[in-house]
Amino acid sequence: MDQHQKIEFRKIRDFGELINTTFEFIKQNLKILFFSLLFIAGPGIILTGIAGGLYQGSMSFNKYFLATAIIYFLLMFITLQLIIAVTYSCLNLYIEKDSADFSVNDVWERTKEDFLMILFTSIGTGFVTVFALLLIIPGVYLSVALTIIFMVRMREKLPFFDSVSRCRKLISGNWWFTFALLLILSVIEYFFSFIFAIPQYIAMFIGFLHSTSGKPALDSTVLIITSIISSVSHLFYCIPIIGITFHYFSLVEKKEAVGLLQKLETI
Repeated sequence: MDQHQKIEFRKIRDFGELINTTFEFIKQNLKILFFSLLFIAGPGIILTGIAGGLYQGSMSFNKYFLATAIIYFLLMFITLQLIIAVTYSCLNLYIEKDSADFSVNDVWERTKEDFLMILFTSIGTGFVTVFALLLIIPGVYLSVALTIIFMVRMREKLPFFDSVSRCRKLISGNWWFTFALLLILSVIEYFFSFIFAIPQYIAMFIGFLHSTSGKPALDSTVLIITSIISSVSHLFYCIPIIGITFHYFSLVEKKEAVGLLQKLETI
C-alpha cells in the first residue's frame, strides 16, 4: 500500500491488517491529524500540564491540594474528550470525502458538532461500566465491548442505550480478538507516551530525594514544564482510537457485509 492509495474502511481485516492500516492511516494523514490536534486540543494540553505541575507542587497536602487535584483531573478529562473528538472528526471527514481533502477548520467545525455527544457518551459509558464492574465479569466484558460506542453513535446515529446494545451485538463472538487488539494498541500508545513522560518521572524522583534529604523542593516552573511535556503524550491516544475505528468497520462488514452490498448496488 503506497502513501497515495486510498484507505478503504468497509473491509474485513485480520489482526495484522488492523495494526498495519492504523499506522498507514496515521502516516497518510499525519499533517492534518497533527495540526488539528495541536490547534484544537493543544490549549487543553498546556492547561492540563500547568495544572499538573501545580498539583505535584501541592502534594504535601497543603490547603491548595484538593483544589489543584480537582482542576487537574477535570482539565485532563476534558482534554482527552477533545482528542477523541478531533481524531474521530478526522476519521469521519476522511470517510465522507473519500480522501484527506479537508482542513483544520473542517475538523474544528465537526469537533464542535460532536463534542457534547462524545462528552456525555464518555460519562455514560463510565457509569455503565462502573455499575457493571460490581458484577465483575459483565463489567470486564462491557469495558471492551463499549470501545466502539463512539463510532456506533456517529455512524449509525443511535441513542446511547441502543448503542450499548449495538456494541454488544457487534462484539459478540469477537470479544477476545477485540481485547487482544486493544492490548497491543495500548502497549504501542504507552511506549510512545512513556518517552514524553520521562522528564516528569525524573523531576518527581529528584523531588522525592529532596524531600527525604531536607533540601528545598523543586521549583514550580520545573514541575510545570515537565508536566506540560508529559501531557503531550495524551496525543498518542489517537492510536487506539484509529485502530478501534477500523475494527468497528471490520466487524460490521463481517456480520452485515454493508460495503459488499454497496458495491453490488453500484454495479
